Amino acid sequence: MRQGIFLAAALGAFALATACSSPDVQQGAGGNGGNGGNGGNGGGGPAMSLLAAGVVSNDCAPNDGPWLVFTLGTASTCGETAGSEPQLHFAVYPGTTSMLTPGQSWTFNGAMPTNEVQAWWFADGVGGNTDVPKSASVEVVTVGADKAHVKYGFVTPNGTHYTGQMDVSICTTIPMCG
Repeated sequence: MRQGIFLAAALGAFALATACSSPDVQQGAGGNGGNGGNGGNGGGGPAMSLLAAGVVSNDCAPNDGPWLVFTLGTASTCGETAGSEPQLHFAVYPGTTSMLTPGQSWTFNGAMPTNEVQAWWFADGVGGNTDVPKSASVEVVTVGADKAHVKYGFVTPNGTHYTGQMDVSICTTIPMCG
């Protein structure tokens, strides 16, 4: 009898632990989610996704060194200014487009920012306000001659989760820094 009660209690605890260990946020499809990536629910449901387009380019860091910059969620192309769609800018120092390789990943922590990795959230595009996300990450999945496929994830200052995948144009122009 005691063994039966113990077994029932153990199975009940296992079922409860399994149910509680599922993720609160599900990964988005990487597309525009039917709404251009706007909105979000801050957790408890599917994560939002940005427009599935972007660019990765060479730029100058604040110290004038080489900076690799991902602009995720914009239909912009090389040499074109990012638009009014919600977007994440993610910068890696030192870095250049020539160093992109599959498997690379970077993480940003808004509570402990560093000079090596920085991120900015533009909820209303580059013409709107800029916020620093709570966290952000970018991973290079594949690299081709003029495109790279990346995975991203970030949490906005209000707690909205965004995740997805996209192809980004590789802009190889190297600016004059310094």
